[in-house]
Order: sequence, then C-alpha cells, then structure tokens
Amino acid sequence: MDGSGPDRLRGKRSPQDPSVYTFVEDSERVSCVVYVDDLCFSFPPDSKLMKKIDRQLRKKLKVGKATSLFEKGEKYLGVEVTRLKDGGVSLNQTEKIEQLYKDYSEYFDPDLMISDPKVPIAKKRVAEEIRKSGIRTKPKTPVSASRKFDPEDDGPFTDEEKKLMEKIPYRSLLQRICQLWTRPDVGYLTHMASRFQVSPSFTLFIDLLRCVLYLKETKDLRLEYHKSNDGVELRGLSDASWATDMVGSRSLTGGLIQFCGNTIAVLVKKP
Repeated sequence: MDGSGPDRLRGKRSPQDPSVYTFVEDSERVSCVVYVDDLCFSFPPDSKLMKKIDRQLRKKLKVGKATSLFEKGEKYLGVEVTRLKDGGVSLNQTEKIEQLYKDYSEYFDPDLMISDPKVPIAKKRVAEEIRKSGIRTKPKTPVSASRKFDPEDDGPFTDEEKKLMEKIPYRSLLQRICQLWTRPDVGYLTHMASRFQVSPSFTLFIDLLRCVLYLKETKDLRLEYHKSNDGVELRGLSDASWATDMVGSRSLTGGLIQFCGNTIAVLVKKP
C-alpha cells in the first residue's frame, strides 16, 4: 500500500489475498484484514505484539479507538460477531436483513401500490405481476426447487417490459442480497439472477422479492465456526448437475471448502 498502513509495520502480505497481512514476532502471530479504511485484527489474549502494532498505528496513522468485536453491539462491515461457548464464533447480519425488508416493503403490498396515484407506472406494472404470481408470505426456500431460469419463459417479452424494468431497482436489490455473505443459502439465486442484469424481467425481480421474504423469515440464521481439537484439516467437496443450464445446455458445478470442519467458501460455477 505504497509504504503506508500495515506495510510500514513490516507485515507480510498474503500472496493469495492481498488484503490479508500477517505479523510474526518471537512466537506470537497476529493477522490483519484490510477493507478500504477498516482494519480487523486477530490475535491471542494479552498479545504483546498486538499492543506494539496498536502503538505504531496510533503513532503513524490517524486511527479511531479499537474495540473488540465481541463487545455487545459491535459490528464489522455490518456483521455482528458473537463468541460461542466452545471458543468459536458466530456471524450474523440480522440488522441488514431487517433493513433490506424495510427498504423494499412497499412491493409486498401490491394492492396498495396499484391504487396509489402517486406510484409510478413501472412500479404499478410490477405490482400487478406480483399479485398474479401470488408469492408466498413465508417461503421456506430462497428460490423454488423447480425454478429453471429459462430466458424463453422468464422474459422480458416486450419492449414495454424492457423499458419499465429500467426504472425498477433490480440491480440494486440483487447487490443488497449479494452483500449478505453470511447467508450462503441464497448463493444459487444470486448466481443465476446475476446473469440477467443486462435485461432483467418482472419474473426475475419477483424471484428477488421472494428471496427477501425468505430472508426476513430466517433473519436469525447465522454462520458458526467452531473450535476444532482434531488438528488442521482442509477438505473440498463438489458436485455437478447435468445440462440443467437453460442457456447453452451446460452443467452447473457446486462446491464448498471446509477448514477444520468449518465451511469457509461456497461456489456455484458454470464451466
């Protein structure tokens, strides 16, 4: 980082992830994750090295007060971190999900949108499609198991629909859902919906709204990383469908990576 920040403290940058730094002194090890202007450190209790890093940061940079992520109400990039009884951690984004639902709540009352003269035509048309679709108020999955994401069935079917969708926040909503990285259960939907950003349709937007309802009902779900006493183990699991992709008749590959029994990465990929 041009000689500033952790580089000046002689931290070693990870070759796999340039935002991760490691500091080693004697037998102590401190890790640091950098995101824009936020720093997150991981270190053992009563770490002398961490105290040294903290002093140097305050001397050379204008940094705010350091707080523990385990203090009640503290968050890092909108993620609440809780210490588990076994020494592990729990991550959740409940507040982000509640705010997401609040920001798009108008779409869940289509009758009111249709009758309100102040609502733009584009939103009224979407409201009509929402009413026709009859999306469930408490869906048990982020997307229907029978959903194929076939452009021939999903549209957009007319030039009017294309123009109206330009005024609907499809990409904004998709981005908000993608930012819920503690919820890998919505990964398949965001992967498929991302492929139609250039020309979304009413049907695809309703898919995202259905996912918002699902997230609201499951807002307290969280990622948990448990402490392992069985040594270090890295595992990779994968599977693939057969020609289920409706665009090009390709298969989809899914997989996950686990470290010490904890899932650290989930992927959905088209070859």
